[in-house]
Amino acid sequence: MFAILFLLLLSSESFLVKNRGVYLGGKTFIVRGICYSPTPVGEDVSLGYEWWNDDYYLDDLPLLKSLGCNVIRTYDMKATSSDEEVRLEKVLDDFYNYGIYIIMGYWVNPGQDFSSPTIRDSLKNDFINMVEKWKNHPAVFGWCFGNEVWPGGSGTDEEKWKSWYSLVEEVSSLTKSIDPDHPVMTVNSDIWTIGRTELGSDDSSLPSLDIWGVNLYLGDSFQSRFSSFTVLSSKPFLITEFGCDAWNGKVGSEDEDLQANYIQAQWKEIEENLFTESGAVIGGCLFEWVDEWWKSNSGSPSSHDTSSDWTNVYYSDPSMNEEWWGIRKILLPPYNCSSREAYFTLQNLWSKYVLSSEKVYVFPNPFYPGRGQKLSFGNLPVNSEKIRIFAISGEFIDEISVINQQANWYGENYYGKPAASGVYFFVVYPAGQKGKFVLIK
Repeated sequence: MFAILFLLLLSSESFLVKNRGVYLGGKTFIVRGICYSPTPVGEDVSLGYEWWNDDYYLDDLPLLKSLGCNVIRTYDMKATSSDEEVRLEKVLDDFYNYGIYIIMGYWVNPGQDFSSPTIRDSLKNDFINMVEKWKNHPAVFGWCFGNEVWPGGSGTDEEKWKSWYSLVEEVSSLTKSIDPDHPVMTVNSDIWTIGRTELGSDDSSLPSLDIWGVNLYLGDSFQSRFSSFTVLSSKPFLITEFGCDAWNGKVGSEDEDLQANYIQAQWKEIEENLFTESGAVIGGCLFEWVDEWWKSNSGSPSSHDTSSDWTNVYYSDPSMNEEWWGIRKILLPPYNCSSREAYFTLQNLWSKYVLSSEKVYVFPNPFYPGRGQKLSFGNLPVNSEKIRIFAISGEFIDEISVINQQANWYGENYYGKPAASGVYFFVVYPAGQKGKFVLIK
């Protein structure tokens, strides 16, 4: 009963794209995103590993929430069996309960002949099936068709690009016909094929595409990309990847300060160009959450490779190390992680958008203890010692200790018995802050 009422209340809100902005429930929505593909040591995404088939993400949820993240960007959320659909639904539920929305990515292999009717129909049908399955889930921010796709096949470059962008429009139009409540986007590597009539990427050729996503790795500044984009398109602009790796090839060691400094400069420039500041940008998705040990071509998914994978002259250390981009690092296999300095830098930058420093909050809310979750308390005062939990009637339920400004509750009363579904409130001692949450069994 509580679950039904809660979802009916919140799922009535939808994302609206208007001019260069995005709005949720009529309020401006700034994307504070994280590129999310957590891969434990020894696993390999290129061999079919899907993060949402494991439980490691559950430990990340409170940390993402504490960071101030409101969106995760995924790369392929296509379930291939009924068991995977059940699993993926739980993942979406869990993220939504933490107030984090999901860009539902769909992977398109680059280099295909997008003029082929067989390839076009296969991709369209596959993508639309994903939209049909999840369009009513409140965790969905929107749909992303492809990432840094480049077309193959025969013909001129213009003909090949035109085939790709005409497919993007067909997919976007079909998506909007069945789901008008979520934006559709595609992601490019830089802006240079956007807004070109001869490629079919101008706004009049792509009326159904809502948002342009662009991955940009241009050092500590995005250079002229913001002003250049406004000439190319009137659509919203989302930086779908930005960041800096944490391995300094010049000195041959990890360099957390270097990574944090780049990310700070990049986010500040995004802020200066937000649509709320008369710019075209709706936010950004930092690449990435945690190091991926599988990515280097020269190593093994069981070792953390430090060789240079590509060169980027826009960074003071031009050697880019694919396995070191996380703002969290894996200390012990398979997935025992800790935060780098960049995590706390970004947390500070995003703090202005979230709750005030005086308010204690809980997540997830509502709380589903039967799913193996714990209720975590955030923004606890330094002098916090304990938290007492009460039923809405005033009945005392439990008392938990605060250690290092952290506290968790597992849905049991003082006597170790499961607490009933209902509304609860809590009091933090000795400061006296109060709050409430919903428990659903």
